[in-house]
Amino acid sequence: MSRQCSGCESVQECRELEDFKTLKDRFVKELGDRDNGLSNGLKADTLVKYSCALGRHLVAERLKTSQVRRFLDSFRKENSSLRRQPDGKLARRKALLLEPRLAYAAGRQPYAVGPLFEILRPAIQRVREEKDDFDILTRFLESVVAYHKYHGGRD
Repeated sequence: MSRQCSGCESVQECRELEDFKTLKDRFVKELGDRDNGLSNGLKADTLVKYSCALGRHLVAERLKTSQVRRFLDSFRKENSSLRRQPDGKLARRKALLLEPRLAYAAGRQPYAVGPLFEILRPAIQRVREEKDDFDILTRFLESVVAYHKYHGGRD
């Protein structure tokens, strides 16, 4: 194990999240019901804990920082265009249209990108027609990139 995640309450919890299946199952459980959206299910401390654990896992899978940043850039671009919308009604549509990009990359590199896709997919599916949900999804991915670098991610 490298460094303890800042969001973990204990070293034990941090070690448990090293197992990807445990990480994924707990993350999906924390997201809650699909109808609640991300703004009601993904609190700041939860976002930090799981982005740190996922960043560490992606380093172990040798995912390059540039690959993660490529997805982040797509999310930021869509998030920026949503901010210019008066009502944010396209948030769900924009999120769902990013999922195939992730799926394609995961199909090409299942060991490196696959885990990122498996975590982001349930989060994408919980985005409602609200700007806040898409913003939280973008912030989560920003945090993953930051913790990926923190845990030694390279280009």
